[in-house]
Amino acid sequence: MTGLSNGSGLADVDSGLPPGRVVAGGIVDTLAVNDSSASAREANAETIQAAIDYAHANALGVIDIGSGVIHSDPFYLDAPGNLRSGLATPTIFNFSMHLRGAGRTGGTGHGTELRFADNSTPVLIVGTGQGMKVTGLTVMYGGAAPSSRAALPPNGIGIALAGGSGGLSRCELDVDVIGFRTGVKTGFNSDSLCDALTMWRPFIKDCLIAVDIG
Repeated sequence: MTGLSNGSGLADVDSGLPPGRVVAGGIVDTLAVNDSSASAREANAETIQAAIDYAHANALGVIDIGSGVIHSDPFYLDAPGNLRSGLATPTIFNFSMHLRGAGRTGGTGHGTELRFADNSTPVLIVGTGQGMKVTGLTVMYGGAAPSSRAALPPNGIGIALAGGSGGLSRCELDVDVIGFRTGVKTGFNSDSLCDALTMWRPFIKDCLIAVDIG
């Protein structure tokens, strides 16, 4: 797993992951916290993506992100070579991953808060696996508020759930989403319903459309 180090000495995730960490299996790396610079956003996205790709390669179920305000570029909770190779025609469906934060924040900064500088595109893209989960975190736009929700960029999506011939199926979300044209959208990449979607107490704020079921 490029750029990651052994996680010996790390607190057990069930007892509270230290702030600004991302963990997959026994591998841990550090994220920049409270740093909105372009270089920090790029580095954080690369680190989180590396943890997700490592988890997929090693059949690990959970990727944990510790607490803190983490500025990031968009990333994929997905298998390498799937949506990133062909967004409209994914071919990998036989996998399951869980992106788990330290707690939803509602924009308070307490817990795990992923902030994105661009709300004109999808920012957290969930791939075509089975039983995928995103829980315990907030996805939010970190820039200035628009003049109205209707003025939000039309292609902005907080959590984009992928459609395709073999998935996404049985996805669970326990999240906050703030500041995008659409908070959560199913089948954003193709005209396919994501079946058996479950959302637990969704808190979707300052979005023109809360949930768009394709």
